[in-house]
Formats: sequence, C-alpha cells, structure tokens
Amino acid sequence: MSTFNKTSGARRPKPRGSLARASAVRGDKLPSVLILPTLILIIATLYLGQAFLIPVALSILLTFLLTPVADALERLGLGRLASVMIIVVLAFSLLAAIGWLVTVQLTTVANELPTYRSNIREKISDIRGAGKGGALEKIRETAEEVKEEFSKDEPAAAASKPREVVVQSEESSTFWPICWNGWLQAAW
Repeated sequence: MSTFNKTSGARRPKPRGSLARASAVRGDKLPSVLILPTLILIIATLYLGQAFLIPVALSILLTFLLTPVADALERLGLGRLASVMIIVVLAFSLLAAIGWLVTVQLTTVANELPTYRSNIREKISDIRGAGKGGALEKIRETAEEVKEEFSKDEPAAAASKPREVVVQSEESSTFWPICWNGWLQAAW
C-alpha cells in the first residue's frame, strides 16, 4: 500500500482516491449533449406513467401518515393485523364522511341557485357598468388606440424622410469653478 521513495529511502503512503481523480481528469462525466435528451426522457416517462405513479405516491403518503397510529395501537396491545384493519376502516369512514358533506353542500347550492339568479344578474350588470367611463374603460380605449397605431400602414411611415440628427459637444467648464470656489470657501 506504500511506495518506496528512492531519494530519501523512506516509504510514503500511496494516495487514496487517485483512481477517482484520474477519471474526473479524463472527463468521464455525462456529456452535456445528453443532458437535454435525458431530461426529456425522464419527463416523458413520468407523464406516461402517471396513471401508475399517482396511486403509488398516495399509498406511500398514507403509509407515512398512518404508521405512527398503527404503532400506537400495537403498543396498546392490539396485534398488527387488528390495528391495520381499524385504521383502514377509520380512514375510509373519514373519506366517506367528507365526500358525503361535499355532496350535501353541492346539492344545497344547486337547489338554491334559482333564488340567487337575480342577484347574480345584478352583480354581472354592475361589473359591466363599472367598466363604462371608469378606469377599465380608459385602459381598454388606450389599448385599442395603441393597437390601431401598430396596425397603421408601415410604408407610409417609411416614405417620409427621416430627420437628420447632428450631435455637437460643448465643453462646459462652469461646473469646476463652482466646485473649486465652494472648496475654497469651505477651506477658508
């Protein structure tokens, strides 16, 4: 595991991990050309496998959530099978109760919807009326004007001769004396 040093006559330890460093130097990394196809393949696999993967993910989630409850029931003296059966019955009962409550609420809203019809129509007319003459109407008009400006005939604008622009530089020394005088006044 060590090599002999000819100049000093002492043994020195062989460096560890030299193979890993050598492979990194050679460039055994995944080429960057393969990164995008690999990502596309992973995303396509997840998309196509979602019918199978979603139930598996939900079962894993339920396992993590219900395992502590099963362990607590086992510590109370129930067997593993009895505790799991109790938890499954309770979990499905809870899901059924939630489904029943949602169904009752949706049925109630659907039955009372005709009584709310006039109120809904009034709210819709208020929303339409708020847009006239208000900020929404001004925004809509401005957007239409901008759209019309963009849709104007382009060749007509190109036919006119562009103005000639002349750039002149002026040397301004008015700034330095003010600073110099201000510095002199502050110093004295």
